Amino acid sequence: MTLIIQGDILPLTFESIKGVGHMKTIGDLKLYDVKDLAEKLELNIQTARRYIKEGRIKGKKVGTRWLVTEQAIKEYFEVE
Repeated sequence: MTLIIQGDILPLTFESIKGVGHMKTIGDLKLYDVKDLAEKLELNIQTARRYIKEGRIKGKKVGTRWLVTEQAIKEYFEVE
């Protein structure tokens, strides 16, 4: 699987995702899994997962894990 960020193609594997505390990074991209997202937003894990599946928060499924960018969390709070 690959991830395309601003035209750059990056291989996306669990080995390429580096964790620093709860946050993971790929290059300059900050990623959060469902547990991290739930903690940050003070939600139940199932609610955080549902928000991603419903599209309220943008996320990508990598293997069996959902990952959310820091930008997607910021967009969730933007006023429409």
